Amino acid sequence: ENENYYAAIEYAEKAVKLNKSYVFNYDNHLEYYLTVIGKSYFKLGKYDEAIEVFKEIIKLPLHDESDFMYLGLSYF
Repeated sequence: ENENYYAAIEYAEKAVKLNKSYVFNYDNHLEYYLTVIGKSYFKLGKYDEAIEVFKEIIKLPLHDESDFMYLGLSYF
């Protein structure tokens, strides 16, 4: 929200490492943290990194249509 994308990536990566049990919860699930990382890369113009993250997200059960949108925009 405050556009500190590097910090968002850092903390979301830490959350992914801590979330080893794959919790299915609205506020605590792997796709959420990966989406934070992917969108942050996208906003920083690091499209190759964003593509890799969104390709992983869409393999997971809780992805949604916005993940496909960001993947497509990253390719564009």
